[in-house]
Amino acid sequence: MDFAVTTRTLDDVAIVSCGGNLVFEKEAAALCRAVSGLVQHYRSVIINLDGVKAIDGKGLGTLAECIRDAKAAGAVLILCRVPQKIRRLLDLTQLSTMVEISATEREALEHSRAAAA
Repeated sequence: MDFAVTTRTLDDVAIVSCGGNLVFEKEAAALCRAVSGLVQHYRSVIINLDGVKAIDGKGLGTLAECIRDAKAAGAVLILCRVPQKIRRLLDLTQLSTMVEISATEREALEHSRAAAA
């Protein structure tokens, strides 16, 4: 299954929805390009991982890179709707300690607003 990234904005928050397999360099690079550009222009970026069916080491590395880029830009990065098998990998690699993870997109938006206040 191919990897797809779609972006929409809500005020000063960018929401990136991912679908497919976040594996190999090409797919991971697509997400990284999208997020690294957005953190320069929006105070918060939410990455919705609900549609991600599989992730590999490169995909996990890309999420770590997105977290680093957001912090460097002074933006808030929030992951939401993380499938359970991906959440287990985030916990195992301790990436979950480096980023806010919300159960729903609405909850992520609330966290984003609270972080800006």
